[in-house]
Amino acid sequence: MTRKRWLTLIQLVVFTAIGGGIVWYMLAQMGPTDRADMLAAMEHTNVLWLIPIFVLYIFSNWARAKRWMLMLDPVGIQPRTSNTLLAVLVGYLVNLIPPRAGEVAKCTVLGKYEKVPADKMIGTIVAERGFDVVCLALIIALGLFWQGDALDAYLTAELQGHTPSTGKLLLLAGFGLVFFGLLAWVYKRYGHTKIGRFIGGLWAGFASIFRLQKKGAFLWYSFLIWAAYLVQLLCGFWAMPATTHLGVGAALMCLIFGSVAIVAAPGGLGLYPFLVGKLLHSGYAIAAPAANAFGWVAWTALTVATLFAGFAALVILPFINKDSHDAKTRLDQ
Repeated sequence: MTRKRWLTLIQLVVFTAIGGGIVWYMLAQMGPTDRADMLAAMEHTNVLWLIPIFVLYIFSNWARAKRWMLMLDPVGIQPRTSNTLLAVLVGYLVNLIPPRAGEVAKCTVLGKYEKVPADKMIGTIVAERGFDVVCLALIIALGLFWQGDALDAYLTAELQGHTPSTGKLLLLAGFGLVFFGLLAWVYKRYGHTKIGRFIGGLWAGFASIFRLQKKGAFLWYSFLIWAAYLVQLLCGFWAMPATTHLGVGAALMCLIFGSVAIVAAPGGLGLYPFLVGKLLHSGYAIAAPAANAFGWVAWTALTVATLFAGFAALVILPFINKDSHDAKTRLDQ
C-alpha cells in the first residue's frame, strides 16, 4: 500500500472514531427517558417534508454544477450540465468517507466522461472552495449580529462563555489581517519553495473568480446554493412538531453549526446532530430530546439524499454517455 493510501486510511479511521465517539457520548449523556423521548420525537416527523428536502438537495447541486461550469469555461472546458451535475453528486458521495476526496473524484469523473484532463480542473476547485469559505464567514458574521442572543445562550450553557464583544471581534479581525500578511510575506520570500507555490496556487485560484466574464451569474448561483441549504433546514423545522415555530434566524444558525460539523468530520458523522441539537436546546429553548431528534433527522435526511443521489449518478453516467462512447469506438475503428 502506498504512503498516500496509508494516510487516507488513517484519516478515515481517525475521523470515523471521532464521529463514533461523539455518538457514544451523546447517547451516554441521555437517560432511558430522554432516549425514549428522542425516539418518540423522531417518530412524529412528517416524512412528506423529506421530498422537498431531497428536491432542494438536487437543486443546490445543480446550482453548484452551473457555477463550476462558469469557472471551467476560461480554462477551455465546456462540459454538459448533466455530466457536471452527476459528477458533483458523485463527489459528495465520496466525501462521506475520505475527507475532501470528493473534490478530486468529481474532477476525475467529469474528465472521464467529457474526455478532458482532470488536472486542469483542480485549480477551479481550489477557487470554488475558497469562495465558499468566504461565503460561510459572511454567514457567520450575519449570525453573530442577527442571532447574537441565541448564540450567547448557547455559549453560556455549553461553554460557560459569552458572545464576543465588539472589541474582541475587532481584535480577532486584527489577528486575521496579521495572518494573511504573514502568508503574503512567506510567499514573497519563499515563493520558489513548495509551500510558497501552494500559497500562490491558492491565491491564483481564488483571484480567478474576479476574472470571470459572468461574475453576476457566479454570484447568483452562489446565492442559490446557500439559499437552498437554508430552505432545507426550514423544511426540516416544519417536519417536526417541536420545531415548527422556528424561523429563518434559527435555520441560519443551524446552517452555520452544521457546516462546521461537515467540514470537521466526514459527512458530519456524530458531530452534526451533536452541535445542532445543543444549539437548538440551549439557544432556542427546544427540549433536549426534541432538539437531538431534529439533529439526527436533519443529518439522516442529508446523508440519505447524498447516498441515493450519488449512487444514482454512478448508474446514470455511463448510460447517458453511451452514445458518445459508441461514436468514439466507431471512429477508432
